[in-house]
Amino acid sequence: MSKDEMQQLISALELFEKNLEYPMYLGSVSEDRFVRQVIGEFAAKIIADLNYDIIPKLKAHAETGA
Repeated sequence: MSKDEMQQLISALELFEKNLEYPMYLGSVSEDRFVRQVIGEFAAKIIADLNYDIIPKLKAHAETGA
């Protein structure tokens, strides 16, 4: 994968994370406790995986080319 393609992938993942804000908002204002819990857990897992695992690894790979 070229460096430009890698940067596009990283940008797309960052945009994906940003687009989770509205579903998270809808879940947080739901009167249904189960919905709030499930959406909260889903969002927390996805955001944590993206921010602390996937995106940093891709950025490091893009920088080193290894």
